[in-house]
Amino acid sequence: MIPIPEYWEAVARSIDAENQKANIFITHNDSLGVAREAILRDLLVKQTPEPYRVSTGFVYYAEAKPKPWSSKQCDVLVYDPTASQPYYSIGGLSVVPRRACKLIIEVKTRLKQETFKQILGVWGSTFWLNVPTLGFAFEGETFKSFLEYVVEAIKSEDRGVPECLAVHRDNYLMARSSYRLATNPETPNRHRPAKYHFAVNFGITNKKDGRASAAFLDFYDRLLRNGLGQIDENHLYTWFSRLELPKEGLVRISNEGEVIYGPIPKDA
Repeated sequence: MIPIPEYWEAVARSIDAENQKANIFITHNDSLGVAREAILRDLLVKQTPEPYRVSTGFVYYAEAKPKPWSSKQCDVLVYDPTASQPYYSIGGLSVVPRRACKLIIEVKTRLKQETFKQILGVWGSTFWLNVPTLGFAFEGETFKSFLEYVVEAIKSEDRGVPECLAVHRDNYLMARSSYRLATNPETPNRHRPAKYHFAVNFGITNKKDGRASAAFLDFYDRLLRNGLGQIDENHLYTWFSRLELPKEGLVRISNEGEVIYGPIPKDA
């Protein structure tokens, strides 16, 4: 792993340079969205450890019953070619066997209620694969609106929320530990609880330092290198507890959707 925050901040700032170049030539919103997906994919190709490969495409489970299963299209799909080569590849798009899939990222130009639900849709179709699913947006709404989307999903979505969601330009993100504890018998249709749901608004002090995207990239790197298939709880707790931000920029969210502002109490 590369446990150097300054390194990931430098990598994150390169997103702005590529995005600025794309904006000079591309004004059509859908085309700009395609370009931004490519910007993130190209960056991840350079930062992805061996033996993994980065593509876009579908996860395919040929042995599923009563018929083979295919995921929704994934903007970024990371797979292990030593586990299995893609069933099919053309023009940068791959159909990857379930056993080879290691990580999925959904990319959005702007995170708003509609696109947030689209990310949840991808997560809802792939959660059972037991691979991390992340969301990345270039722009977003206010941190308050972002929190409302996340809290509502934690409260009402059967599958909860993906492991990490980051908004680059507005410099905020959410990250959680794994859903691996027992379900609550009083709420059998709810997702399993997570030990931590953290949301951080780095933009409260500086919208341009790229720390949200840097944290996203660090989590990405750790997810692929630690072999756990999930964000390490101890690392997540330590990362959050060391952040120096105003109280309004540090948020803990309970499994019931309660929002608590401020750092973790020292006696917790």
